[in-house]
Amino acid sequence: MTHPVDEAFSGFLQLMARLWRARWFVIGIAALFAILTFINLKFIALETFRSEAILYLAEEVEPPILETLLKNPEMLDVVRKRFLERFPEAKGVAQMEKFKRRFQMDQVILEDNSLRKRYSPALTLSADAHSAEEAQALASIWLEEVTARFGGASGLEAQFKVQHARELLDDLKSKESQSVSAR
Repeated sequence: MTHPVDEAFSGFLQLMARLWRARWFVIGIAALFAILTFINLKFIALETFRSEAILYLAEEVEPPILETLLKNPEMLDVVRKRFLERFPEAKGVAQMEKFKRRFQMDQVILEDNSLRKRYSPALTLSADAHSAEEAQALASIWLEEVTARFGGASGLEAQFKVQHARELLDDLKSKESQSVSAR
């Protein structure tokens, strides 16, 4: 009578013997996939950069309507033409559908007591590109077109509020670090 542990161990030994006989096949497959991964990362996959802008709207608008307005083909075509003037060799700009996917919009509801509104919509507009300069250019061109078509005072107000909030945050961080170092 054989013991179950002995049968399991002999099965394991047979498996190890089979793998040892096929070791070059296993090593070859692993090496092939390592080489293919390197080629993909080095030559095929492109690094993506994102640039974001915050836009404050004076009136609340439903998100689907906003997305339709901000991503309409007319406006994106103007953005694409202006972008190609600055970056004539940019990749992925020829087809409008691929170009349109570079832009995202996210709506955040903020409480705003300074304008005596309980809630005001703030939009985060973001643009993706293959370099930091392209991403920044896409976002700024898109923001310029949005403010030109739908009004720019709100966008400037939002930029000043964000700048002021960052200054306050930096001031609080410096005061906190001073109080920690004083202890």
